[in-house]
Amino acid sequence: MGLASLFRRKPRLSEEPDRTITVDFHSHLLPGIDDGAKTVEDSIELIRELQYQGIKKIITTPHILGDLYPNNPETIRAAEAKVQSRLKEEGIDMEFHPAAEYYLDEYFLSLLERGDELMLFDDKTILIETNYVEKPEYLEQTIFDMTIDGYTVILAHPERYHYLIGQHKRIEKLFDTGVKFQVNLISFTGKYSPQIKQTADFIANNEMIHYLGSDIHHMGHARLITEFKRSERYQELMELPIMNNSLTA
Repeated sequence: MGLASLFRRKPRLSEEPDRTITVDFHSHLLPGIDDGAKTVEDSIELIRELQYQGIKKIITTPHILGDLYPNNPETIRAAEAKVQSRLKEEGIDMEFHPAAEYYLDEYFLSLLERGDELMLFDDKTILIETNYVEKPEYLEQTIFDMTIDGYTVILAHPERYHYLIGQHKRIEKLFDTGVKFQVNLISFTGKYSPQIKQTADFIANNEMIHYLGSDIHHMGHARLITEFKRSERYQELMELPIMNNSLTA
């Protein structure tokens, strides 16, 4: 697909959000275990907004980050059980599964080395994030080693890392390692910063984007995404081969 196709003018959309993507992943919807939903009520409110957007399956990804968010399969599944119970009680028809967003640090590497259970999806697909300021010196090697071990590695929001913002050659080099890029929908709105929006646009315009994630933590995020899904820019993104709907839990 050429850039002319990506940017051709489209008619303005209706007030209803576009519902092309039916699978949302990368979100923080489990109550009380990271910086996302605080209560089960928060979780349900966010899930209802995603349902309004046309989402039918959610793969939620709480942080696992050393001492700050020391989650593990047990804490994640316990929080999931609370949400599943409330979904049933409320009669909400939503497929809801847990995975995780792993922070790339020595703790994560130790989990890999020991062969501990990881919260995955698509059999051996894993979502990772890195330090926002400095690139881990072992990033490419870790991606390579995990790929050799049969993992599909998805890098969360590459457009938000300071070491990649506006660094087109670095982005292209990282993309060439075979890692999958997941860009946050909010990044395209400019809410984080104009520079992050520009970087997200570069990744999308050069067809280096595999997945779109909501990365929602609260209703402000969710409603911003609902509004964005009414926009012409969102429709342009839908012309790309976004892989969300192929994900399984």
